[in-house]
Amino acid sequence: MSESIFSPEDLRSTPWYALSAEEVLKHLQVNEDGLTTQEAAERLASYGPNKLRETPPPTFWALLWEQFNNFIVMLLIVASVISALLGEWIDASAIMAIVLLNAILGIIQERRAEQALAALKQLAAPEA
Repeated sequence: MSESIFSPEDLRSTPWYALSAEEVLKHLQVNEDGLTTQEAAERLASYGPNKLRETPPPTFWALLWEQFNNFIVMLLIVASVISALLGEWIDASAIMAIVLLNAILGIIQERRAEQALAALKQLAAPEA
């Protein structure tokens, strides 16, 4: 295999959608039949496996922060505090209950989405 003429930055900045199939093959230094076993082994050694980077799921506290790190939610919290300072305990309690319910439902939804994504990854795992 010839020395690589492209870097990861080149790969990210190339407008692949605008290239013809022949141009893509030439740019990646392959042919229509694919790579030979030796070329595949060399590229595996050079670039590593063709896998997405796994990121750990966010912690409970990170999810909780995401639920409150929103202008509207912060505005509601301020409104609740102002209501409490003015002695409007029912209004303050109602606003805080809504904010807390929103946070709880948001965390539950995020966790379920993570579980669904993990299940889809299991289904789509290729086997050689």
